[in-house]
Amino acid sequence: MRVRAKILRGVPAGLLAGAVALGFALLFPPPPAAAQGWGLTRDRGSMRSSMRARGMRAGATMRRRPASAMRTPPPREAPGDRTEELLVRYRRILDADPRETFAFQRLLELYRERDGGLDALVADLEAERAGDQT
Repeated sequence: MRVRAKILRGVPAGLLAGAVALGFALLFPPPPAAAQGWGLTRDRGSMRSSMRARGMRAGATMRRRPASAMRTPPPREAPGDRTEELLVRYRRILDADPRETFAFQRLLELYRERDGGLDALVADLEAERAGDQT
């Protein structure tokens, strides 16, 4: 008994308490989690049971929203306006980093969609180069 007391005297109290707590946790593990009684699937009961769940009376009917209260999507812009905006955006990206392959691919696609080829892109680049040389 005296030998153990000498061994335990040098051990800090916090470490000793932690070892005891770990021992109890290993000896008496918590019970496994029990099922909660609910699932991820919806109960496919009748309409009346779902109405009762919402707190509606038995004779009540569900009302629809008026058409004016339903959300409408915002109006879409004309595709040509967006194309010009994207052309400018991808040209700026390529001016900042000419190695940007996605911007280059997308720029080529936009010119092909708009003009049917790449002649307009070549003309724009030649005009830019001629402007830079003067």
